[in-house]
Amino acid sequence: MLVKIANFLLPSIFLIAFFWANQNGLALTNDSADYLAAAKSFASDFSLQRADGSPFVYWSPLYPIFLAFLPLWSLKIAHALAFLLLFWVIWLFSKTVEMPYRVFYVALFSFSTENFIAFSFVWTEAIFLALWAWYSYFFSEKRYKIAIILGFLMLLQRNAGIFLIAGLFFDQMLKKNLSKTWLHFLLVVSGFLARNSFVSYFYENKLAVSWFQNGSFFQNYQSLSLALADWFFPKFVFPEMRIFLVTILLVSIYIVTFKKNTNQILEISYFPELFYLLLLVFISPSAVDLPRFLTLIFPFLLLRSVFLLKKIRFKRTIFAILCVLLLYTALRWAYNVYSFKNRTYPRLENAILRRPIRTWSLFGQNSAANSVLSTFTN
Repeated sequence: MLVKIANFLLPSIFLIAFFWANQNGLALTNDSADYLAAAKSFASDFSLQRADGSPFVYWSPLYPIFLAFLPLWSLKIAHALAFLLLFWVIWLFSKTVEMPYRVFYVALFSFSTENFIAFSFVWTEAIFLALWAWYSYFFSEKRYKIAIILGFLMLLQRNAGIFLIAGLFFDQMLKKNLSKTWLHFLLVVSGFLARNSFVSYFYENKLAVSWFQNGSFFQNYQSLSLALADWFFPKFVFPEMRIFLVTILLVSIYIVTFKKNTNQILEISYFPELFYLLLLVFISPSAVDLPRFLTLIFPFLLLRSVFLLKKIRFKRTIFAILCVLLLYTALRWAYNVYSFKNRTYPRLENAILRRPIRTWSLFGQNSAANSVLSTFTN
């Protein structure tokens, strides 16, 4: 009964908050302006151009193509539907742990500030998360034909997906399953390889990427740890120990969940998560974008954390910890929803839609994106 109530109540609360905080449309950053400009050019002449008129080559093409077929007023509804699809598969993931951990997992996911932010901007994360989660589910169920379609689309939605697929390929190689799955992976990456080969050949001089910072391994790991720490406790709690605590947590969960056949979802997502986390350590995005990048593995890392707590013998203590964590997560989420509603982000509303797309580049370099950081880290 509790599960049924949670499965109705939690997505309802999220969607009510989502539509309330985004009454004037989804929020925009410079990335959003480029997505929308590419959508407009694709709808006009099947080309993909950024807001400044240059070729749309840095990002994968699926999202602007998707936008080209939608009335822009309906994009908020599309993101809400993407959340419901994601919540559905999160509910399926939750079946791999018993009560009450199952409800805690679904509730912690629903009240994630990072998820709310990802769905409230005109960004690729909303659809990518749904594709990646469903792909993982169908792959774990050995329903490879459906998984191929989802994986193919996922890599055309966001380039970062190639590192997740590479991790899964490595996992299958260790299990000596490649004789059965090599064609699966070839078909999944075919669109990604074709598109990026085309871009590399025709737009080589346009691919000077500068969004990644050049910090050392330890500087990048510090940024990653601090971003992850915000998921679990406020800044005023153990301020000097946040990196150490996150390190202990990561080492613990990946040691505990390394054992084979403990949990099908956790088993197949093990190396994709590790590959992706190592990517963020060695080639780290800016501190502003790091929480956004981490949302791509949040459902799996959260399930792994709950699974770790389930293994600890002191059940009453763990239950108390989960209650405190859920309270913190919900309060942080509520505060940031309210703050997001009242912030002066550029919005996808009629007043903006009447302006030429190119004027969106006048936001200023990362001016909107920089203001997101305070929302993530409160």
